[in-house]
Amino acid sequence: MGAGKVIAIIGASISLASLFLSLFLPEWFSWYRASITDGSTTAGLYLTGFGNFISMGGFSPLTDIIYLTLIGAFVIMVGAILLIIGAAKEIKAMGIIGGVLTLIGPILLLSSLVVGIYDWQGLIGQPNVFWGLEEVFPGLWLSWGVWIGFFMALVGGVLGLVGGATV
Repeated sequence: MGAGKVIAIIGASISLASLFLSLFLPEWFSWYRASITDGSTTAGLYLTGFGNFISMGGFSPLTDIIYLTLIGAFVIMVGAILLIIGAAKEIKAMGIIGGVLTLIGPILLLSSLVVGIYDWQGLIGQPNVFWGLEEVFPGLWLSWGVWIGFFMALVGGVLGLVGGATV
């Protein structure tokens, strides 16, 4: 098995893992999060590939679906499947298309954040929607930013594109 195949399959796997881990463990693997803590209790809003979760001490109901992230999740899934098929059958064009699609998914998330920047500013009160930390009351901290699932999807997309192009 060539290095391109291995890299493409690893990229596809990381991209898919970013989706499913964000669904089942949104507090750790969400694509974006805004949380407030007093040091002992944390409540947060977690954006995943499948919608928003709100957490209050371990309970995380799905509250809203953001269609751009759903489209991004779908694009990542299709790209990962194309990457795996392209690597298995050694079809370079399919590998490249799959790699591009897996990379477009997290870019759609960034697009949704930029488009919705004014909505997020209402939540965080700062112009930097991508990351930050602010003490809102003495001992009460608000943090926000792109999170682990986003970086997993981005790394998976880059690896998928590199692997797909070298199949």
